Amino acid sequence: TAAMIRLGAALSKRPQRVIFNSRVSARQHEAMGYDGSRAEIIPNGFDCDRFAPDPDAHRRLADRLQVGQDTVLIGLLGRYHPMKDHAGFLRAAKVIAGARRDVHFVLAGRGVTVENRTIAFQARDLGIDTLVHVLGEVDEVAPLVAGLDILCSASAWGEGFPNVVGEAMASGVPCVVTDVGDSAWVVGELGRVVPPAEPAALAAECRDLIEMGRQERMLLGMAGRDRVLQRFSLQAVTRSYETLYSEMLAGNPIVRHEELH
Repeated sequence: TAAMIRLGAALSKRPQRVIFNSRVSARQHEAMGYDGSRAEIIPNGFDCDRFAPDPDAHRRLADRLQVGQDTVLIGLLGRYHPMKDHAGFLRAAKVIAGARRDVHFVLAGRGVTVENRTIAFQARDLGIDTLVHVLGEVDEVAPLVAGLDILCSASAWGEGFPNVVGEAMASGVPCVVTDVGDSAWVVGELGRVVPPAEPAALAAECRDLIEMGRQERMLLGMAGRDRVLQRFSLQAVTRSYETLYSEMLAGNPIVRHEELH
């Protein structure tokens, strides 16, 4: 892989465009010698019919977890890996739970199972094991995402373009994310962004959204969905590819690329 990346850098002046799906990826490749003037950022697109607000999803998820309908559900969805910082999320959960006991925390993803002793021991040591629900890898993510009140991305490093954040926003769920990869770009002004590996900051933003109330969170979430529809929907991304290919076929010599920094 490293050899292919180096070869790509040597050849990067030959194509009219080099397409990246995230700003951070474009910057990383430019640092490795790729011609930044030819970079074109076209993000991942989301199926906004599949990932959409569902008024009944919260009730179904609360019933599945056997918690009350007024319980605030905060989720971290992602495979178990140190970069996802499940440990930091659980420390933030302890801070949140210290102020409010009507909040539960939902973890799902590959390796995020009841057999994962690290998660189980940490939740127990923090005194929040009764508030943490571990669901493992989920076949159909859309109903789970739509049932959350808040989606967190607590990644400490390594993110590129965070699909789960876009899926949550498309579902009308407000997000609190760490400033890793393109997370801050995806949420824009409609999400909460905190430094990585700072559980207290993550907790503070989550608590602020909780205090906002369900109706205000819903309005914020719908504004986030509008952002995804305009910039990150399958239709919007398809138009970006069509425009780019049309320019290339027309022999457009102008190098147009989105600001990487």
